[in-house]
Amino acid sequence: MTREKTDITAQELFSKLTATYAELTDTLLQQAKKYKKGSYIFEQGQVPRGVYYIKSGWVKISKIGADGNEKVLRLVTKNQFIGYLSLIKRWNFQSSAVAIEDCEVYFIPKQIFLELLAKDNDFASLVVEMLADELAETENHINTLLSRNVQERLTNLLLGLEQTSDRNVEFDDSFIRLPKKELASIINITPETLSRHLTALDEDGLIENTKNHIELLDRNGLLKKSNLRD
Repeated sequence: MTREKTDITAQELFSKLTATYAELTDTLLQQAKKYKKGSYIFEQGQVPRGVYYIKSGWVKISKIGADGNEKVLRLVTKNQFIGYLSLIKRWNFQSSAVAIEDCEVYFIPKQIFLELLAKDNDFASLVVEMLADELAETENHINTLLSRNVQERLTNLLLGLEQTSDRNVEFDDSFIRLPKKELASIINITPETLSRHLTALDEDGLIENTKNHIELLDRNGLLKKSNLRD
């Protein structure tokens, strides 16, 4: 499923949830909650009370392994749901969600989500689509880590992040401003290795790499290095 189709699916789900919330509670869904950079939206091990829909900003989904180390599973942004798999499976949260920049996130109580899932076949089908898309994304990420070199992983990541980013209202641009520590973690390299490869891409004229942002200058050149096409 394309990113655009994924967004449409999530938006349809959110619209149905918003309407059902109003119908069952006789009130409108509360405004999105603001989370400051570094704040937890939910934590690994907590009991889910509902699902979350990202209105704006970037969120890190990570897990603490048996060795006590954190592993970043993915980065998510607007028009995406988080926390719904644990709710459906009746698990405690298997991972944590942390704002890596200031975010706005809607919370939908579990009784609303589960009632709509049980009664509305169209809603259930959309949830299945969303689950399938997340599974495909996870498989693709694992395949990328196993089969591609660092340069390919990094350029693939940069292209994907730019594609999912909106024009920043504050800065009036679409530069990548995510913490470089998180970028390194998502492709399983050290921050030092990331820095070396970003410097090389900068020297090749493919990106502009500064302390505060990364700007993609030559997308075709990056696409060739990502090995996504001949």
